Amino acid sequence: MTAPLSCATFGTNELHRKISAAVFALSAILTVVSEVSGLDILARVAGICLVVFIVLEFSKIGWPQKIAALVLLGVAMVVALRAGRLPEALGEGVLRTLPFMLIFTSVGWLRAAAMQSTSVQRLGSVLPTLGAGRRFAALALASHLIGAGFNLAGIGLLAPMLDTARVGEWDRRRLRCAILWGFAAAPCWSPFIVGTVAILSVFEGLRWIQVLPYGVALACGFLIWAVIWNRVFRAGRRTGPTPVLAPEIAAPAGQLLGVILMLFVVVFAVMAAAALPLTVAIALVAPIFALAWGRGAGKAAQGDLIRRVLAGYPGMRSETTVFAAANIFGAAVSSALADEGIALSPGELTGWLYLDALLLLWGFLGVSAIGIHPVVSLVVFAALVDPSALGMPLPVLAAVMMACWGMGTSVSPLSGTTLLMAQLTGVSSFTIAWRWSGAFYAAACLWLALLITLAV
Repeated sequence: MTAPLSCATFGTNELHRKISAAVFALSAILTVVSEVSGLDILARVAGICLVVFIVLEFSKIGWPQKIAALVLLGVAMVVALRAGRLPEALGEGVLRTLPFMLIFTSVGWLRAAAMQSTSVQRLGSVLPTLGAGRRFAALALASHLIGAGFNLAGIGLLAPMLDTARVGEWDRRRLRCAILWGFAAAPCWSPFIVGTVAILSVFEGLRWIQVLPYGVALACGFLIWAVIWNRVFRAGRRTGPTPVLAPEIAAPAGQLLGVILMLFVVVFAVMAAAALPLTVAIALVAPIFALAWGRGAGKAAQGDLIRRVLAGYPGMRSETTVFAAANIFGAAVSSALADEGIALSPGELTGWLYLDALLLLWGFLGVSAIGIHPVVSLVVFAALVDPSALGMPLPVLAAVMMACWGMGTSVSPLSGTTLLMAQLTGVSSFTIAWRWSGAFYAAACLWLALLITLAV
Protein backbone atom coordinates (compact mmCIF):
# COMPACT_ATOMS: atom_id res chain seq x y z
CA MET A 1 0.00 0.00 0.00
CA THR A 2 2.84 2.39 0.79
CA ALA A 3 4.65 2.15 -2.54
CA PRO A 4 1.73 3.15 -4.78
CA LEU A 5 0.91 6.03 -2.43
CA SER A 6 4.49 7.28 -2.56
CA CYS A 7 4.59 7.09 -6.33
CA ALA A 8 1.29 8.94 -6.66
CA THR A 9 2.42 11.57 -4.21
CA PHE A 10 5.69 11.98 -6.06
CA GLY A 11 3.87 12.38 -9.36
CA THR A 12 1.52 14.97 -7.86
CA ASN A 13 4.39 16.91 -6.30
CA GLU A 14 6.33 16.86 -9.57
CA LEU A 15 3.35 18.18 -11.52
CA HIS A 16 2.72 20.81 -8.87
CA ARG A 17 6.35 21.95 -9.08
CA LYS A 18 6.24 22.20 -12.86
CA ILE A 19 3.02 24.19 -12.83
CA SER A 20 4.44 26.58 -10.23
CA ALA A 21 7.64 27.05 -12.20
CA ALA A 22 5.67 27.69 -15.41
CA VAL A 23 3.40 30.26 -13.71
CA PHE A 24 6.39 32.04 -12.16
CA ALA A 25 8.25 32.13 -15.48
CA LEU A 26 5.13 33.38 -17.28
CA SER A 27 4.75 36.20 -14.78
CA ALA A 28 8.34 37.29 -15.43
CA ILE A 29 7.96 37.11 -19.22
CA LEU A 30 4.73 39.11 -19.18
CA THR A 31 6.31 41.75 -16.93
CA VAL A 32 9.21 42.22 -19.34
CA VAL A 33 6.93 42.34 -22.40
CA SER A 34 4.69 44.83 -20.63
CA GLU A 35 7.62 47.17 -19.93
CA VAL A 36 8.99 46.88 -23.47
CA SER A 37 5.63 47.27 -25.23
CA GLY A 38 3.95 49.65 -22.82
CA LEU A 39 0.85 47.41 -22.56
CA ASP A 40 -0.32 47.80 -18.95
CA ILE A 41 -2.82 44.96 -19.34
CA LEU A 42 0.09 42.51 -19.55
CA ALA A 43 1.42 43.77 -16.22
CA ARG A 44 -1.97 43.08 -14.67
CA VAL A 45 -1.95 39.55 -16.07
CA ALA A 46 1.59 39.12 -14.74
CA GLY A 47 0.33 40.21 -11.34
CA ILE A 48 -2.45 37.62 -11.49
CA CYS A 49 0.14 34.94 -12.35
CA LEU A 50 2.23 36.07 -9.38
CA VAL A 51 -0.75 35.71 -7.04
CA VAL A 52 -1.48 32.24 -8.48
CA PHE A 53 2.14 31.24 -7.83
CA ILE A 54 1.93 32.41 -4.22
CA VAL A 55 -1.33 30.49 -3.69
CA LEU A 56 0.18 27.34 -5.22
CA GLU A 57 3.29 27.49 -3.05
CA PHE A 58 1.93 29.00 0.16
CA SER A 59 1.60 25.69 1.99
CA LYS A 60 5.31 24.98 1.44
CA ILE A 61 6.53 28.27 2.93
CA GLY A 62 8.20 28.07 6.33
CA TRP A 63 6.01 29.04 9.26
CA PRO A 64 7.99 32.17 10.27
CA GLN A 65 7.72 33.64 6.76
CA LYS A 66 4.11 32.48 6.47
CA ILE A 67 3.13 34.17 9.73
CA ALA A 68 4.97 37.36 8.78
CA ALA A 69 3.20 37.50 5.42
CA LEU A 70 -0.23 36.85 6.94
CA VAL A 71 0.27 39.50 9.63
CA LEU A 72 1.38 42.08 7.05
CA LEU A 73 -1.50 41.21 4.77
CA GLY A 74 -4.03 41.29 7.62
CA VAL A 75 -2.89 44.70 8.87
CA ALA A 76 -2.80 46.01 5.29
CA MET A 77 -6.38 44.91 4.66
CA VAL A 78 -7.63 46.56 7.85
CA VAL A 79 -5.83 49.82 7.02
CA ALA A 80 -6.98 49.78 3.39
CA LEU A 81 -10.58 49.00 4.37
CA ARG A 82 -10.66 51.94 6.76
CA ALA A 83 -9.31 54.15 3.97
CA GLY A 84 -11.85 52.70 1.52
CA ARG A 85 -9.07 51.58 -0.86
CA LEU A 86 -8.77 47.83 -0.41
CA PRO A 87 -8.86 46.79 -4.12
CA GLU A 88 -6.44 49.59 -5.04
CA ALA A 89 -3.99 48.65 -2.26
CA LEU A 90 -4.04 44.97 -3.17
CA GLY A 91 -3.54 45.66 -6.88
CA GLU A 92 -0.85 48.27 -6.37
CA GLY A 93 1.05 46.08 -3.91
CA VAL A 94 1.13 43.15 -6.32
CA LEU A 95 2.26 45.38 -9.20
CA ARG A 96 5.00 46.83 -6.99
CA THR A 97 6.29 43.29 -6.43
CA LEU A 98 6.83 42.55 -10.13
CA PRO A 99 10.22 44.35 -10.41
CA PHE A 100 11.53 42.38 -7.43
CA MET A 101 10.28 39.17 -8.99
CA LEU A 102 12.34 40.01 -12.10
CA ILE A 103 15.45 40.23 -9.94
CA PHE A 104 14.63 36.85 -8.37
CA THR A 105 14.32 35.22 -11.78
CA SER A 106 17.44 36.94 -13.13
CA VAL A 107 19.77 36.01 -10.30
CA GLY A 108 18.54 32.44 -10.65
CA TRP A 109 20.15 32.34 -14.10
CA LEU A 110 23.33 34.11 -13.01
CA ARG A 111 23.73 32.03 -9.86
CA ALA A 112 23.30 28.77 -11.76
CA ALA A 113 25.88 29.83 -14.35
CA ALA A 114 28.34 30.85 -11.63
CA MET A 115 27.89 27.55 -9.79
CA GLN A 116 28.67 25.75 -13.05
CA SER A 117 31.71 27.87 -13.93
CA THR A 118 35.04 26.05 -13.61
CA SER A 119 36.94 29.30 -13.01
CA VAL A 120 34.69 30.23 -10.08
CA GLN A 121 34.98 26.72 -8.65
CA ARG A 122 38.78 26.88 -8.96
CA LEU A 123 38.85 30.21 -7.19
CA GLY A 124 36.67 28.89 -4.38
CA SER A 125 38.87 25.84 -3.89
CA VAL A 126 42.10 27.88 -3.76
CA LEU A 127 41.02 30.62 -1.34
CA PRO A 128 40.76 28.42 1.80
CA THR A 129 44.32 27.18 1.19
CA LEU A 130 45.87 30.61 1.58
CA GLY A 131 48.01 31.14 4.64
CA ALA A 132 46.65 32.48 7.91
CA GLY A 133 46.33 36.25 7.78
CA ARG A 134 45.19 36.37 4.18
CA ARG A 135 42.37 33.86 4.01
CA PHE A 136 39.88 36.06 5.84
CA ALA A 137 40.38 39.13 3.65
CA ALA A 138 40.54 37.04 0.47
CA LEU A 139 37.32 35.15 1.25
CA ALA A 140 35.50 38.35 2.25
CA LEU A 141 36.51 40.09 -0.97
CA ALA A 142 35.71 37.07 -3.13
CA SER A 143 32.30 36.62 -1.50
CA HIS A 144 31.62 40.31 -2.01
CA LEU A 145 32.49 40.30 -5.70
CA ILE A 146 30.76 37.02 -6.52
CA GLY A 147 27.72 38.14 -4.54
CA ALA A 148 27.66 41.52 -6.29
CA GLY A 149 27.45 39.81 -9.66
CA PHE A 150 25.70 36.53 -8.90
CA ASN A 151 23.87 37.13 -5.61
CA LEU A 152 23.77 34.19 -3.17
CA ALA A 153 26.23 32.23 -5.30
CA GLY A 154 28.90 34.06 -3.30
CA ILE A 155 27.84 32.13 -0.22
CA GLY A 156 26.69 29.00 -2.02
CA LEU A 157 30.06 28.46 -3.69
CA LEU A 158 32.49 29.43 -0.96
CA ALA A 159 30.92 28.16 2.27
CA PRO A 160 30.99 24.45 1.28
CA MET A 161 34.67 24.76 0.35
CA LEU A 162 35.52 25.30 4.02
CA ASP A 163 34.12 21.89 4.97
CA THR A 164 37.14 20.19 3.44
CA ALA A 165 39.71 22.91 4.22
CA ARG A 166 42.54 21.96 6.59
CA VAL A 167 41.59 24.40 9.35
CA GLY A 168 40.37 24.12 12.90
CA GLU A 169 36.74 24.61 13.93
CA TRP A 170 37.39 28.12 15.24
CA ASP A 171 39.05 29.12 11.98
CA ARG A 172 36.21 27.55 10.01
CA ARG A 173 33.67 29.67 11.86
CA ARG A 174 35.82 32.78 11.45
CA LEU A 175 36.18 32.24 7.70
CA ARG A 176 32.44 31.61 7.36
CA CYS A 177 31.94 35.03 8.92
CA ALA A 178 34.26 36.46 6.27
CA ILE A 179 32.03 34.98 3.57
CA LEU A 180 28.85 36.21 5.24
CA TRP A 181 30.09 39.74 5.93
CA GLY A 182 31.69 40.10 2.52
CA PHE A 183 28.44 39.17 0.83
CA ALA A 184 26.42 41.48 3.12
CA ALA A 185 28.44 44.46 1.85
CA ALA A 186 27.30 43.82 -1.75
CA PRO A 187 23.84 45.43 -1.29
CA CYS A 188 25.64 48.74 -0.71
CA TRP A 189 26.05 49.11 -4.47
CA SER A 190 25.26 46.04 -6.61
CA PRO A 191 22.18 46.32 -8.87
CA PHE A 192 21.88 42.53 -8.83
CA ILE A 193 20.80 42.54 -5.18
CA VAL A 194 17.07 42.93 -4.63
CA GLY A 195 17.66 45.43 -1.83
CA THR A 196 19.21 47.87 -4.27
CA VAL A 197 16.11 47.75 -6.46
CA ALA A 198 13.83 48.07 -3.44
CA ILE A 199 15.58 51.18 -2.19
CA LEU A 200 15.92 52.87 -5.56
CA SER A 201 12.17 52.43 -6.02
CA VAL A 202 11.63 54.65 -2.97
CA PHE A 203 13.41 57.62 -4.51
CA GLU A 204 11.66 58.67 -7.69
CA GLY A 205 14.11 59.90 -10.31
CA LEU A 206 17.22 58.71 -8.45
CA ARG A 207 19.47 56.61 -10.66
CA TRP A 208 21.76 53.80 -9.63
CA ILE A 209 24.82 55.54 -11.06
CA GLN A 210 24.25 58.48 -8.70
CA VAL A 211 24.36 56.19 -5.68
CA LEU A 212 27.28 54.07 -6.89
CA PRO A 213 30.22 56.14 -5.52
CA TYR A 214 28.73 56.34 -2.03
CA GLY A 215 27.70 52.70 -2.07
CA VAL A 216 31.17 51.53 -3.10
CA ALA A 217 32.70 53.66 -0.34
CA LEU A 218 30.40 52.11 2.26
CA ALA A 219 31.10 48.59 0.94
CA CYS A 220 34.84 49.22 1.27
CA GLY A 221 34.21 50.48 4.80
CA PHE A 222 32.42 47.27 5.76
CA LEU A 223 35.13 45.08 4.23
CA ILE A 224 37.86 47.00 6.07
CA TRP A 225 35.82 46.86 9.27
CA ALA A 226 35.48 43.09 8.90
CA VAL A 227 39.26 42.68 8.64
CA ILE A 228 39.82 44.97 11.64
CA TRP A 229 37.20 43.14 13.71
CA ASN A 230 38.76 39.80 12.82
CA ARG A 231 42.26 40.90 13.81
CA VAL A 232 41.32 42.72 17.01
CA PHE A 233 38.75 40.36 18.50
CA ARG A 234 39.89 37.03 17.09
CA ALA A 235 43.66 37.34 17.12
CA GLY A 236 45.74 34.55 18.56
CA ARG A 237 43.55 31.66 17.39
CA ARG A 238 44.45 31.65 13.72
CA THR A 239 46.41 28.64 12.57
CA GLY A 240 48.00 27.81 9.29
CA PRO A 241 51.18 28.17 7.26
CA THR A 242 53.05 31.40 6.65
CA PRO A 243 50.95 33.60 4.37
CA VAL A 244 51.88 32.89 0.77
CA LEU A 245 49.69 34.07 -2.06
CA ALA A 246 48.93 31.00 -4.15
CA PRO A 247 49.88 31.62 -7.79
CA GLU A 248 46.88 29.53 -8.83
CA ILE A 249 44.58 32.32 -7.71
CA ALA A 250 45.55 34.84 -10.39
CA ALA A 251 43.96 33.16 -13.42
CA PRO A 252 40.51 32.32 -11.97
CA ALA A 253 40.34 35.68 -10.16
CA GLY A 254 41.12 37.54 -13.38
CA GLN A 255 38.54 35.53 -15.31
CA LEU A 256 35.88 36.17 -12.67
CA LEU A 257 36.53 39.92 -12.63
CA GLY A 258 36.34 39.97 -16.42
CA VAL A 259 32.98 38.17 -16.41
CA ILE A 260 31.52 40.50 -13.76
CA LEU A 261 32.74 43.58 -15.61
CA MET A 262 31.27 42.30 -18.87
CA LEU A 263 27.95 41.57 -17.16
CA PHE A 264 27.71 45.13 -15.86
CA VAL A 265 28.68 46.63 -19.21
CA VAL A 266 26.11 44.59 -21.13
CA VAL A 267 23.29 45.33 -18.68
CA PHE A 268 23.83 49.06 -18.70
CA ALA A 269 24.39 49.16 -22.44
CA VAL A 270 21.01 47.47 -22.96
CA MET A 271 19.38 49.76 -20.42
CA ALA A 272 20.75 52.89 -22.11
CA ALA A 273 20.14 51.76 -25.69
CA ALA A 274 16.52 50.71 -25.15
CA ALA A 275 15.65 53.18 -22.35
CA LEU A 276 14.57 50.30 -20.10
CA PRO A 277 14.27 50.15 -16.31
CA LEU A 278 17.21 48.49 -14.59
CA THR A 279 15.20 45.43 -13.54
CA VAL A 280 13.97 44.80 -17.09
CA ALA A 281 17.46 45.18 -18.56
CA ILE A 282 18.78 42.65 -16.04
CA ALA A 283 15.92 40.25 -16.80
CA LEU A 284 16.66 40.44 -20.54
CA VAL A 285 20.41 40.04 -20.22
CA ALA A 286 20.66 37.41 -17.46
CA PRO A 287 19.42 34.30 -19.36
CA ILE A 288 21.40 35.13 -22.51
CA PHE A 289 24.51 35.97 -20.52
CA ALA A 290 24.26 32.80 -18.43
CA LEU A 291 23.87 30.55 -21.48
CA ALA A 292 26.69 32.32 -23.32
CA TRP A 293 28.95 31.96 -20.27
CA GLY A 294 28.27 28.24 -20.11
CA ARG A 295 28.61 27.70 -23.85
CA GLY A 296 32.11 26.30 -23.49
CA ALA A 297 30.81 23.45 -21.34
CA GLY A 298 28.69 22.12 -24.20
CA LYS A 299 25.02 21.84 -25.05
CA ALA A 300 24.41 19.21 -22.39
CA ALA A 301 25.66 21.57 -19.70
CA GLN A 302 23.51 24.38 -21.09
CA GLY A 303 20.46 22.14 -21.04
CA ASP A 304 21.23 21.18 -17.46
CA LEU A 305 21.54 24.86 -16.54
CA ILE A 306 18.12 25.65 -18.02
CA ARG A 307 16.52 22.74 -16.17
CA ARG A 308 18.11 23.74 -12.87
CA VAL A 309 17.01 27.37 -13.22
CA LEU A 310 13.41 26.44 -14.03
CA ALA A 311 13.33 23.83 -11.26
CA GLY A 312 14.57 26.45 -8.82
CA TYR A 313 11.72 28.91 -9.40
CA PRO A 314 9.34 27.30 -6.86
CA GLY A 315 12.12 27.68 -4.28
CA MET A 316 11.66 31.46 -4.48
CA ARG A 317 8.27 31.14 -2.82
CA SER A 318 9.25 32.60 0.56
CA GLU A 319 10.96 35.73 -0.77
CA THR A 320 8.19 36.37 -3.29
CA THR A 321 5.42 35.98 -0.72
CA VAL A 322 7.07 38.18 1.90
CA PHE A 323 7.85 40.87 -0.68
CA ALA A 324 4.29 40.80 -2.01
CA ALA A 325 2.83 41.09 1.49
CA ALA A 326 5.25 43.89 2.39
CA ASN A 327 4.42 45.82 -0.78
CA ILE A 328 0.68 45.44 -0.19
CA PHE A 329 1.26 46.66 3.36
CA GLY A 330 3.23 49.63 2.04
CA ALA A 331 0.57 50.48 -0.53
CA ALA A 332 -2.14 50.37 2.15
CA VAL A 333 -0.20 52.56 4.57
CA SER A 334 0.71 55.00 1.80
CA SER A 335 -2.94 55.36 0.76
CA ALA A 336 -4.07 55.86 4.35
CA LEU A 337 -1.43 58.50 5.03
CA ALA A 338 -1.54 60.18 1.63
CA ASP A 339 0.71 63.23 1.63
CA GLU A 340 1.11 63.20 5.40
CA GLY A 341 4.80 62.35 5.63
CA ILE A 342 6.51 62.78 8.97
CA ALA A 343 9.12 65.50 8.64
CA LEU A 344 12.00 64.50 10.87
CA SER A 345 14.65 67.11 11.60
CA PRO A 346 18.28 66.20 12.37
CA GLY A 347 18.76 65.71 16.10
CA GLU A 348 15.03 65.82 16.82
CA LEU A 349 14.92 62.69 18.96
CA THR A 350 17.64 63.42 21.52
CA GLY A 351 19.06 66.76 20.47
CA TRP A 352 22.27 65.10 19.21
CA LEU A 353 22.42 64.13 15.54
CA TYR A 354 25.05 61.41 16.06
CA LEU A 355 23.09 59.83 18.90
CA ASP A 356 19.87 59.99 16.87
CA ALA A 357 21.53 58.23 13.93
CA LEU A 358 23.07 55.59 16.20
CA LEU A 359 19.80 54.85 17.98
CA LEU A 360 17.92 54.58 14.69
CA LEU A 361 20.53 52.19 13.30
CA TRP A 362 20.47 50.05 16.44
CA GLY A 363 16.68 50.09 16.40
CA PHE A 364 16.70 48.89 12.79
CA LEU A 365 19.09 46.05 13.70
CA GLY A 366 16.88 45.10 16.64
CA VAL A 367 13.78 44.97 14.45
CA SER A 368 15.65 42.87 11.90
CA ALA A 369 17.04 40.56 14.58
CA ILE A 370 13.55 39.54 15.72
CA GLY A 371 12.84 38.35 12.19
CA ILE A 372 11.20 41.33 10.49
CA HIS A 373 12.65 41.51 6.99
CA PRO A 374 14.29 44.82 5.96
CA VAL A 375 11.77 45.16 3.13
CA VAL A 376 9.07 45.72 5.78
CA SER A 377 11.11 48.43 7.49
CA LEU A 378 11.74 49.98 4.10
CA VAL A 379 8.09 50.25 3.08
CA VAL A 380 7.18 51.67 6.48
CA PHE A 381 9.94 54.26 6.15
CA ALA A 382 8.82 55.15 2.64
CA ALA A 383 5.22 55.51 3.75
CA LEU A 384 5.83 57.55 6.89
CA VAL A 385 8.86 59.72 6.22
CA ASP A 386 9.61 62.42 3.67
CA PRO A 387 13.26 61.68 2.75
CA SER A 388 13.92 65.28 1.69
CA ALA A 389 13.13 66.44 5.25
CA LEU A 390 16.08 64.51 6.69
CA GLY A 391 18.60 66.99 5.36
CA MET A 392 20.79 64.35 3.75
CA PRO A 393 21.61 64.20 0.00
CA LEU A 394 19.35 61.55 -1.51
CA PRO A 395 22.19 59.49 -3.08
CA VAL A 396 23.89 59.30 0.32
CA LEU A 397 20.63 58.38 2.06
CA ALA A 398 19.98 55.66 -0.53
CA ALA A 399 23.49 54.24 -0.04
CA VAL A 400 23.02 54.19 3.74
CA MET A 401 19.71 52.38 3.34
CA MET A 402 21.37 49.84 1.04
CA ALA A 403 24.03 49.29 3.70
CA CYS A 404 21.27 48.82 6.28
CA TRP A 405 19.69 46.21 4.02
CA GLY A 406 22.88 44.14 4.11
CA MET A 407 23.19 44.52 7.88
CA GLY A 408 19.53 43.69 8.44
CA THR A 409 19.58 40.49 6.40
CA SER A 410 22.72 39.38 8.25
CA VAL A 411 21.28 39.76 11.75
CA SER A 412 17.85 38.39 10.82
CA PRO A 413 17.56 34.64 11.53
CA LEU A 414 14.78 34.41 8.93
CA SER A 415 16.45 36.09 5.94
CA GLY A 416 17.51 34.16 2.85
CA THR A 417 21.15 34.98 3.62
CA THR A 418 21.29 33.43 7.09
CA LEU A 419 18.98 30.55 6.16
CA LEU A 420 21.27 29.60 3.25
CA MET A 421 24.36 29.79 5.45
CA ALA A 422 22.59 27.64 8.04
CA GLN A 423 21.67 25.09 5.39
CA LEU A 424 25.25 24.91 4.10
CA THR A 425 26.97 24.78 7.49
CA GLY A 426 24.54 22.93 9.73
CA VAL A 427 24.63 25.81 12.22
CA SER A 428 21.39 27.36 13.48
CA SER A 429 20.37 30.51 11.61
CA PHE A 430 19.76 32.14 15.01
CA THR A 431 23.38 31.46 15.98
CA ILE A 432 24.61 32.85 12.67
CA ALA A 433 22.46 35.97 12.90
CA TRP A 434 22.79 36.83 16.58
CA ARG A 435 26.11 35.39 17.77
CA TRP A 436 28.18 35.64 14.60
CA SER A 437 26.92 38.97 13.29
CA GLY A 438 25.14 40.78 16.12
CA ALA A 439 28.09 42.43 17.85
CA PHE A 440 29.92 43.01 14.56
CA TYR A 441 27.11 45.09 13.07
CA ALA A 442 26.18 46.78 16.35
CA ALA A 443 29.75 48.09 16.51
CA ALA A 444 29.70 48.97 12.79
CA CYS A 445 26.80 51.33 13.52
CA LEU A 446 29.26 53.49 15.50
CA TRP A 447 31.20 54.53 12.41
CA LEU A 448 28.18 54.43 10.09
CA ALA A 449 26.36 56.90 12.38
CA LEU A 450 29.40 59.16 12.22
CA LEU A 451 29.32 59.14 8.43
CA ILE A 452 25.61 59.99 8.51
CA THR A 453 26.35 62.89 10.87
CA LEU A 454 29.01 64.27 8.56
CA ALA A 455 26.74 63.91 5.50
CA VAL A 456 23.87 65.95 6.97
